[in-house]
Amino acid sequence: MAKYSYAELAYRILREAQRPLPVRQLLEQVVAEQQKNEGQLKGSLPQLMASAYTEINLDQRFVHLGEGLWSIRELVGTRTTPDDSWDI
Repeated sequence: MAKYSYAELAYRILREAQRPLPVRQLLEQVVAEQQKNEGQLKGSLPQLMASAYTEINLDQRFVHLGEGLWSIRELVGTRTTPDDSWDI
């Protein structure tokens, strides 16, 4: 099975969701997916989530919308805040 970075997994999760996600929900899903792909991961859940957050934060494909919401740029377009069309 292919090994994906945390950022790549987060991108796939957000693209499939087609809406912004709260950061905790996103990070939990990323770590769970990584564990499913690789088996036992080294580190505690907070450490793994911090590593995933760092990768997402540094990757230009992602945008922080405020209030703990993250999305991918292609879904946000020119919007900078969530609107009613996203069922969050």
